[in-house]
Amino acid sequence: MRFKSPTTTAGYWENGQFWRLREVGVTLAVPQRAASPLGLRDASLTFAGRNLHVWTKYKGTDPESGYTTDNLQNVQNDFSTLSPPTYFTVRLNLHY
Repeated sequence: MRFKSPTTTAGYWENGQFWRLREVGVTLAVPQRAASPLGLRDASLTFAGRNLHVWTKYKGTDPESGYTTDNLQNVQNDFSTLSPPTYFTVRLNLHY
């Protein structure tokens, strides 16, 4: 039996809907009694994380990697692309 090559791209398209937890941050204020002896008016410490999780049924690298504006993604478009990295930051704010 001879198979004919497909004439549609229906097998290459999938739903690109997703939910992404992009950023979470927490800021802690240093108590005034701890900041004053150091010559500070106030101080705070911030912890933040970006690109923490993606909920999707998309099978490619990342649902945003195709860079299209429609609701469908082509799996071949995200070849050699990377999803956004997950990273964490810590910031210390000192006010004199």
